[in-house]
Amino acid sequence: MRSRRQRVHSILAIVLCLWVTRPCPAPGQTIECEYEDLLWSIDVGSQSQLDIVGYGVDIADGWLFATHANGLSIVDVADPDNPAFVATHGNTPQYNYRSLDADGRILYVTTSSPDHGFAVLDCSNPEAPVLIDQYVIGSFVRDIRVVGSLLCTTDVSHTLNVFDISNIQSGAVHRGSLSLDTGFPSRHGLAYNGSILFVTHPTGFDCVDLSDPDNPGVVGTYSTDAFPGAIDFNDGVLYLAFRGKIESVDVSDRPTPSV
Repeated sequence: MRSRRQRVHSILAIVLCLWVTRPCPAPGQTIECEYEDLLWSIDVGSQSQLDIVGYGVDIADGWLFATHANGLSIVDVADPDNPAFVATHGNTPQYNYRSLDADGRILYVTTSSPDHGFAVLDCSNPEAPVLIDQYVIGSFVRDIRVVGSLLCTTDVSHTLNVFDISNIQSGAVHRGSLSLDTGFPSRHGLAYNGSILFVTHPTGFDCVDLSDPDNPGVVGTYSTDAFPGAIDFNDGVLYLAFRGKIESVDVSDRPTPSV
């Protein structure tokens, strides 16, 4: 079975879709990463500098959303073989787009400089997204993830924040927060399985119980031999991306993962 991967390229052609012919690793297995068989490339705008840094990418309801140094780009990928560029929406003086997570046509995107936090955009009309809410956290947000009716963010102040988004048209409502181990320089990736949120750090990841959104708590930890830069969950298995390799972890016996 082949699995499709998406990547944001860092020079001019930002949005890339790549098809990797290797299967996903089995739990406990490590594979070396190589990007193969470029399917398509779309220019989303350029600027005077050679490097246009890519930050985040997500797909929902046939739309691909990508954030980069120029702002937010949207591509129609309902037909993966014939993607159609829709628009690029530039950054504003109030904030720059960073990490993102899409929930249908609602896009949650972290913002930086000067208003560290996140914005909520209604992308029902992708050519003219509507700002629903902007929440200022005050610290640079590393990652953002929709968990059912909750929204979770991690930031450089070692804090996990939990928001209620069950009525997002009226804005996000802060429910609880958790101070994570300050021995690590920062927190990055987020993934979830049910009410358990997985939060990466430079030596592994923590398992956080969200069953009480007002009082999230760490219920387990897992150590790795390198810094997992990205994380995702599928069918009982947690996938961790490192520099040059991917590892998979069986978390079916949460909160104590096993390899």
